[in-house]
Amino acid sequence: MKHFVLTSAGLILAIIFLVNVASAQTCTGSAPAGSTTGTNNTSVGTLAWAGTGNTAALDGSYASAAPLVALLGTVTTEYLQITKFGFSIPNTYTICGVSATISRANTALVSIGESISDNSLLLVKAGTPTGSNHAAGGAWPFATITAATYGNSTDGWASTWLPSDINNSGFGIALSANINGVLGVIPIASVDQITMTVYSSPPATLAIDLVNFTVQGETAGNVLNWTANATGVAGSFVVQRSGDGANWQDMTTVNAAIGEDGYSYTDATPLSGETFYRLEVLNLDGSVAGYSVIATVAARTLTTVRTYPNPFTDMINITSPNHFSRVILRDAMGRTLQVKEYGSGVNNAQLNAASVPSGLYFGQVDAAIYKLNKK
Repeated sequence: MKHFVLTSAGLILAIIFLVNVASAQTCTGSAPAGSTTGTNNTSVGTLAWAGTGNTAALDGSYASAAPLVALLGTVTTEYLQITKFGFSIPNTYTICGVSATISRANTALVSIGESISDNSLLLVKAGTPTGSNHAAGGAWPFATITAATYGNSTDGWASTWLPSDINNSGFGIALSANINGVLGVIPIASVDQITMTVYSSPPATLAIDLVNFTVQGETAGNVLNWTANATGVAGSFVVQRSGDGANWQDMTTVNAAIGEDGYSYTDATPLSGETFYRLEVLNLDGSVAGYSVIATVAARTLTTVRTYPNPFTDMINITSPNHFSRVILRDAMGRTLQVKEYGSGVNNAQLNAASVPSGLYFGQVDAAIYKLNKK
């Protein structure tokens, strides 16, 4: 970033170079997708799953794993690996996170202390389980198929994902369970449905390089010029003005054009005091993408301010064809008696000075000071 400040004829010219104002990421989930393509991955466990193609729908047809006889102890299943979910995320999108919902239960005929729990749950990239283990604690419910959700809209499962990874037929999920048995009971790990949701973000609706932004005080007013290079779907610029650098007033909205283009706006009724300007950059949907840095123009000299009556008795009237934003009344010792602020600028103002004693006073209108007398 470069920042130059030049002084000329009591006015400040600010030139600012900015790079890459971009919108905040908005992540949207796909419709939950299921798949009938399942297999056993033998990289973990010893107990295979049957019916690996039965996880697409919540229909009572299960993928299941069970020991052949009642057991005392724990056996671990192989991975139930489900792939080919059929996602088609656009290649320009950013992957934000992945979630999976698994409807499962222990469907043993009776329950007298046996249990089934997650052993390992991983996402599958190009056919290989990868990333962090999202296995949850606790036993699967007995008899009643119950859904459990793993991951969320910002969870990448400790792996980096591109749309091409998600759209690949080898993308999916791998589940291994621990079966803890007791004598006389055969636990059955049953999975009725597995669905996956992928959260992604489109490219920013407004990608702008704000090349330069200048403000110059001219006879016609304060002239703003800027150059921007907009790609994608363009939004707009809101020219904002402030008399104190904190409270901002919208002056006008200028639509952005695709490609590099120059823009100009003249503030024909500028404030007489130091004036601050900035650009608010909007996306196509009206959301704020960012702001330029602030450029300033120094206090303008008001040669046409009129204060009357002078001498005054109670009310002091102030008028000018130019906008002013602050009026201060001080006594002969320089003590401040009244201050009035006008954030958007005014042409007329009035001070009630009926309570002050007779004598000499000074009225300050922005940077200009005027001598006043009370009868």
